[in-house]
Amino acid sequence: MVGALAKPSGWLGIVLLITIFLLQTKNGVHYGSAALCLAGALYFARNFRRQISEPYFRDIVLIFFAIWIPMLLSSAFAIEKQHAFETTISYLHFFPLAIVAAAFAFEHEQRWFMTLLATLIAFWVADALIQLVFAVDVFGYVYEGGPLLGAFYPRQRLGLVVAALSPFYLWLMWQMFGHWAPRGLSVFPVLIVLLFSLKRSGWLMFAIVLTIFLAAIAEHRKDRRSALKEVAMIVGVIAITAGVLATDDRLGQRMGSVSDIVSGAPNIDEASGYRLSLWRTAGAMFADNPILGVGPRGFRHVYERYASDSDFWSERGQTHPHLFIAEVAAESGGLGLLGYLIASGLILRIFLTTRASATTAARSAILAALVCWLPVNSHMAFYGSYWATLCWITVALGVGGCRSTGTSS
Repeated sequence: MVGALAKPSGWLGIVLLITIFLLQTKNGVHYGSAALCLAGALYFARNFRRQISEPYFRDIVLIFFAIWIPMLLSSAFAIEKQHAFETTISYLHFFPLAIVAAAFAFEHEQRWFMTLLATLIAFWVADALIQLVFAVDVFGYVYEGGPLLGAFYPRQRLGLVVAALSPFYLWLMWQMFGHWAPRGLSVFPVLIVLLFSLKRSGWLMFAIVLTIFLAAIAEHRKDRRSALKEVAMIVGVIAITAGVLATDDRLGQRMGSVSDIVSGAPNIDEASGYRLSLWRTAGAMFADNPILGVGPRGFRHVYERYASDSDFWSERGQTHPHLFIAEVAAESGGLGLLGYLIASGLILRIFLTTRASATTAARSAILAALVCWLPVNSHMAFYGSYWATLCWITVALGVGGCRSTGTSS
């Protein structure tokens, strides 16, 4: 096995796929990320000299340590030091994971891997549709009438993961279909699943992905007429689907809450799921600890101390503020916020300087990384291991693919 690590071979792609598949489980993804960490450490040790000269290596180092160094410094002065240091030390395992995943993307033609990954996403979508129509999915999970959960039952992660990885699905559809009509219609099943997942962050991520795809179509297609038909088809599918499904009570209520948030209605805190209370408390933590914050994952430990008497969560508490930029600011302070913005800026720069169009495999991967890292994502914890696994896999695949010969400037 060690000898095989001289080059990241196809088996590593299988481990990556299994790790992503395990996102549908409660904690199984951690076994996959541990295996990737071990493979990455062995690969890095055997190929250190060559590694440091590869074009993707600098990118991974800069992005990773822009996040991790502020975590380390913040931990030293954290209010709850033990939890902060445990989180920070544990977070280190994403570095070798990212290195070996980037090496795989850099040194291997990714078509087979991307096709299997996109097929996995299509399977999740099909399974969720089966659950929606027949009230039970292929795993035997029952649909109980709330958010659509699919293979991710009992956790509400389906809409988030599918939206974050949707660039891979769209890439496959663009490869399979050459005509504008089936390409446009391929958006429909994903849209249905995301809407019934009732996850507003998922809606936002997919909206950004589709906007970039539509812009790429309009920019790169030589046949402008076909490009306009393709764009019009997708926009029409979205408008009609959203309009029809808005008559559903659950979707109508969820869409109404989005309208209340955007318009700044008096009930904005309630409409946001009482996230406004979380953000205010995160702001109070940042104001009191502006340089290094309260420490990674320290939000839960000091919430009661900083929450106002009228705060909805003052007695219940919360584990994180449900907004990436607020979480980083509160837990790692201004230094962490600076590192996060630098890391996000580097990812955006790689995306913008990649010469390939947005419908290619490498560009799809870095687009997935962009939406995973959105500062306004308001679902899972940025420093939490579950979403961090997805963040670092997509970043590594995107950086490695975009830095391949002839792909990125």
